[in-house]
Amino acid sequence: MTSHENSNIDDPDLELIKARKMKALKDQFASKEKEKRAREQNELHQKNWTR
Repeated sequence: MTSHENSNIDDPDLELIKARKMKALKDQFASKEKEKRAREQNELHQKNWTR
């Protein structure tokens, strides 16, 4: 078995790892966006109350 054939066997695992990393990054990004929106809503709410 050549090293080229061997690398083809590992590809599905690499794809899985990449997919998991991408999902984790997307989830992390989504939660940061959610926090940011919540913070902005709170700031707007406070501005409306202080008028």
